[in-house]
Amino acid sequence: MDISKRYHTLNTQSYPWFDAQWHRVIGLYNSDKLPHALIINGVKGIGKLHFASAIAQFVLGSNQQSLAPCQQCRSCQLFA
Repeated sequence: MDISKRYHTLNTQSYPWFDAQWHRVIGLYNSDKLPHALIINGVKGIGKLHFASAIAQFVLGSNQQSLAPCQQCRSCQLFA
């Protein structure tokens, strides 16, 4: 039984209204100044959980050379 079929696949492409925040997080990560925790706050339904998941996948991934998770390394495959 393939357990991955039970759950939806996670699309980590960021929503356009999170572009400024996404680039700030990437900048902090690239300069080794990403804090150990982030508070993500906003109104219900704007995609905060999706945004947080995208950050987690980016940080845990093995290939941080682009501005998004690579979707190809072992970490990204396990995350999905």
